[in-house]
This record gives sequence, structure tokens and C-alpha cells, in this order.
Amino acid sequence: RLDEAKEILAYLNMKSGRSFESLPANTELISARLNDGASREQCLLVIDRKVAEWGNDPGMAKYIRPVTIFNRTKFANYVGALNVPAAGVTSLVKRAAI
Repeated sequence: RLDEAKEILAYLNMKSGRSFESLPANTELISARLNDGASREQCLLVIDRKVAEWGNDPGMAKYIRPVTIFNRTKFANYVGALNVPAAGVTSLVKRAAI
């Protein structure tokens, strides 16, 4: 799970333009969601969605970070909303159905 968590963290960095390190503080959150049953694809889709929704909003962009995205309760809500269309993220909803 650690290697998969590191790959997901690298994807978050690529999509967000940030450079979160592969430290336990970051990877353990991702590993915990994978252990809870989340798939790699769900993790990537949540990252896509949050970057699309928050990336251009200075008030929200600061929350594009592992501690927010992979928080147990928040992540479950984010996954649950993947099938709900969001402005500017319609292609994501189609991708989620694949």
C-alpha cells in the first residue's frame, strides 16, 4: 500500500503543482483510505475533482493537500459526490463511470 500511496501522492503533486513529500504524515492518510476500501481510481478521481473545483479559488486552493483530501470523513463525502455533476468537471463524471 505504501508504494500505491506514494504514486497517488505524486499524482496530487502533479495535478496541484505542489510538492508534498512522501512522509508518513502524507502517505499514511492515503494508505488508510486504501485500507478502508477506496480504489486507486477513486483517489485519482477525487484529486481531479478537488483540483478542478478549488484550484482557481485562492480561498480554497490551500485545501488541496493530503490532510484535507484524504481525511476519513471528508474523503467518503468526496467519493460519494463523484457522480454528481460539478461546474467545469463534466468530463470527470464521464470518466468516473468507466
